[in-house]
Amino acid sequence: MNGQKNMSVDFYRVENDLAPLVEVNYWDRENHEYKGLLLLDTGSNINALFGKMADEIERFEEGDISSEEVLGIGERSQRMERICFSFKMGDYVFNEPFLLTTEQMDDYMVGDMPIIGIVGNVFMQRHGLAIVYATHSVYTSEVL
Repeated sequence: MNGQKNMSVDFYRVENDLAPLVEVNYWDRENHEYKGLLLLDTGSNINALFGKMADEIERFEEGDISSEEVLGIGERSQRMERICFSFKMGDYVFNEPFLLTTEQMDDYMVGDMPIIGIVGNVFMQRHGLAIVYATHSVYTSEVL
């Protein structure tokens, strides 16, 4: 997190769903900027981008891609590609490893923004981020 502190970002919630969605900005190879939403999934250990989104922005070159074996729902094992993904949340720029999934969740929109992926609890802990459901915000926390 660029060495800065005291981030506070509001999040969205879809009607009848408690999962927080945070707005992010991200860029393609030609530095075109896009907006999307990442689901804050404290029950997940991984960060994942939904497959179609990574193809559309064509941001990643072969050298940036590796793969790993991941246990999914029902403890089914599957090989997934991993990429480094840069995005901006609030005033902070992150460059984090993300797995590419074949899930097509990026077809789901909230307003005019697609849901492009999830960030898990490892990301939240590494950057000292806490979710406050009462105020619909994510902030840096000294407690974590």
